[in-house]
Amino acid sequence: MTSSQRMPARRGFFWRLGPTVLFAGMLSSLACHPDPDATRRSSDAHLASAPHTSSRDISEVARRVDSLSQQGLYIDAIAVAQTHLVRLRAEHAPPGPMSDALERTGRLKLAEGAFPDAIVLLEEAAQIRRSSLPGDTAGLAGVLVSLGRAEKNAGHYDEATARYEEVLRMTQGGGGPLALCRAEALAGTANVIRRKPEQLGEATRLMAMSLAIRERWLGREDLSVADARTDLALLYYLVGRVESARREAEEALRVRRPRLGPGNPDLGLSESILAWSLVKLGRRSEADRHFAIAVANYERARLHSEMGPSRLRYRPMVAAARAANLLDLGKPDEAWQVLERGLSVFMMEWLRPPSPPAARHAGPPAVDVASLSEVQRSLS
Repeated sequence: MTSSQRMPARRGFFWRLGPTVLFAGMLSSLACHPDPDATRRSSDAHLASAPHTSSRDISEVARRVDSLSQQGLYIDAIAVAQTHLVRLRAEHAPPGPMSDALERTGRLKLAEGAFPDAIVLLEEAAQIRRSSLPGDTAGLAGVLVSLGRAEKNAGHYDEATARYEEVLRMTQGGGGPLALCRAEALAGTANVIRRKPEQLGEATRLMAMSLAIRERWLGREDLSVADARTDLALLYYLVGRVESARREAEEALRVRRPRLGPGNPDLGLSESILAWSLVKLGRRSEADRHFAIAVANYERARLHSEMGPSRLRYRPMVAAARAANLLDLGKPDEAWQVLERGLSVFMMEWLRPPSPPAARHAGPPAVDVASLSEVQRSLS
């Protein structure tokens, strides 16, 4: 018997993965990617660059950008927003429209994962509001919240905390838009301090306060309230309040699914939290269904080239969690297929050609390699 014949069947995965990765790299280097949406993007660019930008033009650009963003099509949205911003700069637009355009583009860059670009744009928007629009406290607070989020994601935690503290001071006792900015600052602070295990309890308290403010001013059915509920569900899970995490994740999905559509990539985190909670509660068959949905949603984001680093790191983690759950359900063959797919997709993303400088990020995406290795050893 030859050495290849003696090799366990499971080890064949590594032999199959090598050609897969090599072939993916060749395709990434050589393939031309046709753009079926070229006509639509051409129309968007024409809209953003129409002569004599009026308030109606500005409103239409904002509506189009918001619509694309809600669909998770950040690349298209950024193309429209940046073209519009260039036009406003050339026209020396008034402070209000200019700051709004900077903030909108900065938030899109934040969603894309281009944090340095987002920081530059949002800092300029904040400077304009401080110097030229001193009475617009809510507008400045909104920009500072987004700036804090970009700085936190870029690893500038002290700067992010300072932004949130400034927002909390300026919104003290305010209602309406000021109260909502306060809710954002509370949530942002929670997301900064939750990095330290000893502060998870305080982070959960702040996130619950943020959700309560949002519910009061926006109502239970608002999409941003459901987004905040997802963040609270994650913290509940991390502090061991599994039933509370399950309940909040299910409620968030009840609102988000019909609004975003069942295949929207932004549903991936809610589905993952629900699945993890169900595993802890011993409801593994239900959990597998939600793991499968989450993986499919992240895959859809990858195929549409809309996955930033924050989304990219979740897909192999969720795939590994689903594989482990399938093992406990007595389905090793299916578990192996899920894990193999998760690893191969991760490697394909790692080998993609570099992005343009404005969107480039250093190093491979962060992945919970330990959990992947643990599942791999179980399958070998």
